[in-house]
Amino acid sequence: MKHLFRNDPLFADFFEFAGGRAFWATVLIILGGLLEGFGLLMLIPVVGIILSETETQDIPIITEFFQMIGADSSGAKLAWVVISFAILMVCRQAVMYRREIMMADLEYGFTASVRHRVFDLIAKQPWEISVGLENGRIAHSLGRDLDRSTESAGFWLRMAGLGFSFAVQIIIAVTLAPWVTLGVIIFVAVVFALLLPMRTRARTMGENLSDTDFEMFSSITEFLRGLKPAKAHGLEKTYLTDLGSAADGYARTSLRFRREITLSNAAIQSATLTVGLGALLIGHLWLETPTATLVVVLLILSRLSGPLKSLQMMLQFLAHARTAYTSLLRHTADLEKTKVEAQGRGPVAPWPKAPSFSLRDICWQAPGMTQPILQGVTAEIPAGRVTAIAGPSGAGKTTLCDLLVGLYGPTGGEILLNGEPYDQRHRNRVQAVLSYVGQEAGLLQPTIREMLTWGTDGASDDEIWAELERVGIAGQVAKESDGLDHQLRGDVSRFSGGERQRLRLARALLRKPKLIVLDEASNALDPISESAILQRVFAVREGATVIMVSHREETVRMADHVIRLEVAPTI
Repeated sequence: MKHLFRNDPLFADFFEFAGGRAFWATVLIILGGLLEGFGLLMLIPVVGIILSETETQDIPIITEFFQMIGADSSGAKLAWVVISFAILMVCRQAVMYRREIMMADLEYGFTASVRHRVFDLIAKQPWEISVGLENGRIAHSLGRDLDRSTESAGFWLRMAGLGFSFAVQIIIAVTLAPWVTLGVIIFVAVVFALLLPMRTRARTMGENLSDTDFEMFSSITEFLRGLKPAKAHGLEKTYLTDLGSAADGYARTSLRFRREITLSNAAIQSATLTVGLGALLIGHLWLETPTATLVVVLLILSRLSGPLKSLQMMLQFLAHARTAYTSLLRHTADLEKTKVEAQGRGPVAPWPKAPSFSLRDICWQAPGMTQPILQGVTAEIPAGRVTAIAGPSGAGKTTLCDLLVGLYGPTGGEILLNGEPYDQRHRNRVQAVLSYVGQEAGLLQPTIREMLTWGTDGASDDEIWAELERVGIAGQVAKESDGLDHQLRGDVSRFSGGERQRLRLARALLRKPKLIVLDEASNALDPISESAILQRVFAVREGATVIMVSHREETVRMADHVIRLEVAPTI
């Protein structure tokens, strides 16, 4: 079905993901509509018997059924019809349940597949691209916008279900009372056509809603990040004003969209009610339609307001959802151009020993920048030794670490690994024996245990507690009620900056690395604590090469030798 929606990326992608399951969902939709139609037909003899009518419209399939089972009396007919109707409705509910579960599975599965696809694209970006990504916009697109988009993607199948059910009921109504039904259809079609401007406006409203939602999302994030300095300066009111403005904007946009939905629902409800009353009078007074038949026809026509309201609402939501999905695709299209496929196949053979590096006239310049960050750096980093990288802010200390851990290659010069060119194949092998502790604030994993064993082959509790003790954080972890299984869930506010650094250092040691890179990894600790912990780290490193960045001269002096960088001269 993808080719039917080649001009609509949301539905093309959805049906490509759904595959054969879309067919079976359609089968369930058709079966549900047929069962509902048969159920409505069986209401005619029920109503006729209850009203004691001598004239009820003859329904051949039901008449033949009565003759086959020998039901002659009104009581027998009523009993058989009620039993059959109950069986039909149970079957229909079973079909509808299965259909809804299948539709939910398709929608949630499609959402997950899109997220996996985008996560994969982000993971394959060169580091110089990754650092420039709009993380807030991507997070918002993958969250609220994607949920709205993919939920709406299943609307085509749901609308197919509504359409088929609608068609079955209309066919039955036309068979029973053609002129009454025809008049109702014409009137409702006119009303539905008049609602076209509302469906058109939904697209613009969708764009506005996505933008205002992102503005509120960003405001909340900034509010939580900046609350401490705001309170310190007594400027909470400024933050609250910005946050309140964003919240009000989102509320106003959402209200306009909801108002359109409510108005269209009211219009359809009023139209179907009015035409239903008119059909009752015309059918009874002028067309002399049997009462039982007329009651069932009116029941059918009254039920049409629900599908029509749902159809109008779905079309409005679809117009809104397409804008959100198109925005996400714009991001992924750019990422697709710059992704880097993983080198080689199968597991990477780790680098067998502590590495040494030779830097030969290294330069690095960020894409789009006019000035290099590193220029003409020549130095040696011996294996199994502690090398400090020092220099003023902006000299490229972190950039040099990024080059050494293989996040990207130099734009000039050459790096040698144990005398061999440091290509991507060697980078992968070095990364397998690397422990990198940077300046990031988060702890990433949901529990302390998972955070500490992340990227390892597993560690025993005794090994974990030994490393926690070594970096001086065992007591704090032991105080948690769940110990190592304490849930972090992204909120690490209970751990100070220094405590988080201790946890990351413990994780680094648990990897049993051959290369340790510490980029300001202990700068949140006081100098005495930093010195004591680093001495312990160096003592148990088992011959690993250590590269560390620090602004503190007393820390730099702990190294075996030092590489001092200067800010690259302006060209």
